[in-house]
Amino acid sequence: QDRVPAKSGKEAWDLVYSACPGGKVGFHRVFSDFDDVPLAAASLGQVHKARLRETGDAVAIKIQRASLKEIYDKDLDLMSRIASFV
Repeated sequence: QDRVPAKSGKEAWDLVYSACPGGKVGFHRVFSDFDDVPLAAASLGQVHKARLRETGDAVAIKIQRASLKEIYDKDLDLMSRIASFV
């Protein structure tokens, strides 16, 4: 599950805005810079470099994928089916 395609560009911005309280406005209130090319990506999410507006500190932001609940539900259903055979 570590070979999931990363979301870059507009898709990364959409992910970060949907994950941030306050959406686009809330995000830009907290962060002055965001690298839309992820440092790493996996099935649960991806990690991006960003900079805090207030302090200028460089930080890493972990963004969960929007479809995470669907993935969990499918995984749990599959585990239940497998367990019924054991």
